[in-house]
This record gives sequence, C-alpha cells and structure tokens, in this order.
Amino acid sequence: AAAPALHMPNPSPALDLSSGLATIVVLLASWLLLRWKRGRRAPPPPREEPSAPVRAVGAKAAGRGPMTILFGSQTGTAEGFATTLMREARVRGYAARALDLEELPPEELGGVEGPCVFLLATHGEGDPTDN
Repeated sequence: AAAPALHMPNPSPALDLSSGLATIVVLLASWLLLRWKRGRRAPPPPREEPSAPVRAVGAKAAGRGPMTILFGSQTGTAEGFATTLMREARVRGYAARALDLEELPPEELGGVEGPCVFLLATHGEGDPTDN
C-alpha cells in the first residue's frame, strides 16, 4: 500500500504577514544596535606634538647635514607628510628641504647629498600621481 500523502493546510494570510513583519523588526533592531555600538567608540587619541619646538635650520647649519625629501602627491597628502617630516628633521639637526619630484631633474638625483627620502602617494586604484 502507498504511504498516505501529508496534507498541510495553507497558512492564513495573517500568520504570513505577522511572521514577515517580525523578521523585518528583528533585522531593523539588529541594524540599529550595530550603528549605536559604532557611535559609542572611544574618540581617537590626540595627536602628539613634536618633542621640541620647530625651528628653521639654514642650509649651512651645523648638525647632521643635509636631507632631501622628495614627494609625489595627487591631492596633497604626501606633500603634507613631507612638510611634517622636513620640520621634524630640522628639529633634529638636519638642513632638510622638501621638494616636489617635478622640481628636481632626474639627472640631478645622483648629486643629492645626505639622506634622500621619497614619499609617494597613489590615487584611484593604485595609480601613480601625475608628477
């Protein structure tokens, strides 16, 4: 003999609607809880200031000698880092200068004295800067 077929009654439309609404309420409450927790994160720590006041050092300054910082920047971020690094280097006794890569001809790169730091940014999907 064949097994009797199970007959399940159709759920009422009210039951369908209430279970759908309950699912939406749970998802909305979860999303709101996550956003609330993200908003309660501790604020970032304050930026540290240089240990000594920034002072300009001339090209003939006694100390650690010259330093050249070359940057390539599309939006100014690498240029800002280069300026910060130049100030910090001057505080520490270097006669530092920051230059856009376009300002230094490639044939002069070999004649740069002292440490030479390159700060290069990318933009888009890792593309090089225009300079």
